[in-house]
Amino acid sequence: MEVVHLESAKARVHIHPMHGARIGSFVVNDTPIFVDSVGSTFDWGCYPMVPFAGRLRDASLTFRNVAYTFPVNDPSGRPHAIHGTLFDAQWTVKSASSSRVELTHELAAPWPFAGVVRHVVELSNTSLRCTLSLTAHHDMPAMLGWHPWFVKPHSATLPFRTMLQRGDEYLPTGRSVPTHLENADDCFTDLDGVIALTIGDQHLQVQSDCSHWVVYNQPAHATCVEPQSGPPNEVNDAPFVLPAGETMTRHFSISWL
Repeated sequence: MEVVHLESAKARVHIHPMHGARIGSFVVNDTPIFVDSVGSTFDWGCYPMVPFAGRLRDASLTFRNVAYTFPVNDPSGRPHAIHGTLFDAQWTVKSASSSRVELTHELAAPWPFAGVVRHVVELSNTSLRCTLSLTAHHDMPAMLGWHPWFVKPHSATLPFRTMLQRGDEYLPTGRSVPTHLENADDCFTDLDGVIALTIGDQHLQVQSDCSHWVVYNQPAHATCVEPQSGPPNEVNDAPFVLPAGETMTRHFSISWL
C-alpha cells in the first residue's frame, strides 16, 4: 500500500508506509501544516525516529563493551548516523480505517538487536495523535522520537527552561547553557508550559511525553520541533536499556480548535 489516507471533518492526513511510516501531507482546515514537497529522504513530512533519535556520534554504538558501526548518512556532512534506522524503510500496514492506521516493522541490520516497532496514527476533528512503541527481543539501548517538518510558523511559543550545550560535532556536551532559539539546531528540555505554533490561521498545540526536544529552525521554509525520549547520542552517553520482552512507548500529538 503506497499511501494511507485519513480524514476528519477538519483535517486530512496521508501516511507513507514505504517511506518510513511517515506522515506526508497534513492539512487542517485547508492549511498545510507539514512540508510535503519530497526533497531528500530527511526533509519532509513527519517520521518516527527509532531505535535511536538524532545524531549517533561517528556512526558508532558501543553497548556492553561491543562496538557496532552504521552507515554515515548525516546530510550536514558530519561523520554521524542520523535519525534511527527506519525513517525510510518499508513498513507493514497492520490495520487501517478512515481515522486510524497501525504500521509495524521488525528491527534488522544495521541495528544489531532484534525487536519490533509499532507506529499508530489517529486523526480526529481536533487532533493528530501518534503512538510509537518498541518491544525488545534482546536487551538493547533504545530511544524513540519523531521528526516533524512544520511549515515555517508565523509565531511560536517554545517555553523550554534548559538548553544543552552544542559541541563542535553538533552533539550535546552534557552541559546546560542559557536558552536561546535563534538559528537553533539544538536540544532542549524542562518544558515549562505548552508548545504553540501558528501556521497560517491555524493555532496549534504540540505535546509529547518525551523528555527532550530538538529544535531546528535554520531553514527559511520550515521549523522542526522534534520530541525525543532522550538527547542525541544518548544510546552511547547514558543509555536507557530496554530489557528483552519489555516495551517502550511514547506519544506525540498536535491539536487545534
